[in-house]
Amino acid sequence: MRHAIREITGHFPDDHEVWKLMRHRDFSKTFCTFVWKSLHNTHKIGDYLTNIDNYGHRANREKCGVMKDLKHILLQCDVPGQEIVWKIMKRLWLKKHEAWPGLINIG
Repeated sequence: MRHAIREITGHFPDDHEVWKLMRHRDFSKTFCTFVWKSLHNTHKIGDYLTNIDNYGHRANREKCGVMKDLKHILLQCDVPGQEIVWKIMKRLWLKKHEAWPGLINIG
């Protein structure tokens, strides 16, 4: 996250700044939990499922043939609806910022 912030803004925040930003009143508790789990790799996907009896088959994305991880799910997989979500995200981003960071290639 710190590296992404530097790439977008030119500023490299320390851990304290990142966590302070995450407690901003505009972010819901659900969103903050999602980000925390994302940063600590604790979402119940991929490797997590391989350690549970009868759930190991759910660790891989059948269509793509790769292990499910958050990066793949959010940025690489062409699951239906993903493009719509990113287009909405871009529209929301541009309401507050002048330019889309270009980290995600969308129309």
